[in-house]
Amino acid sequence: MSTKKIIALLMAVVMVAAFSVVAYAASGEGYFGGSEAPDDFDDEDYYEDEDEPVYEEEQTTTQNPVVPPLQGGSSNQPSSSTGLSNRTVKALNDKREKNSEDTTKVIRSYGLSSQATKSLIAKHNDAAKGQGNREKDERYKKILKANPKDYLAAYRLAQVNAAMGRNGQALNWVNQCLKIFPNYQPARSLRKKLGGK
Repeated sequence: MSTKKIIALLMAVVMVAAFSVVAYAASGEGYFGGSEAPDDFDDEDYYEDEDEPVYEEEQTTTQNPVVPPLQGGSSNQPSSSTGLSNRTVKALNDKREKNSEDTTKVIRSYGLSSQATKSLIAKHNDAAKGQGNREKDERYKKILKANPKDYLAAYRLAQVNAAMGRNGQALNWVNQCLKIFPNYQPARSLRKKLGGK
């Protein structure tokens, strides 16, 4: 084979490889294309919560776990970019928000009124600024007492107690968090770290 033919063949191989990388990136999969990392939600560990609706589309759709934020449109029309219905996109976004460690995202997913949401976010932010873990512990306990379904407050109590070396109490708070919302992935991860089942 002549040198020109070998060079032409190598160029063709390089071009095909480059095209494959570009196509993979454009598909929105993996580390190249997605604007966000896929969430760590494991469907095998999903426990249905009585307060949360389960959507049929959500159960049958397994493609593309990275879903762009809901842009609007009719409730059951497929999203052109993902092939998922807007209702499914909303359900996946809600699941992601509820499993976030971001205070604002989680509290907004509670479905409270606008004023109650702002108030609870402010209380959480205040508690996080407490002087030392003991003060944070007291503040989060007050929040949880006033809002018994606030699983994020229970999770924060678990984190604070773990930071103080109170692993037994931290595990109790993690378990209380998971009683309120069994699907909360950060709490499940913390429970494993603390040696819980």
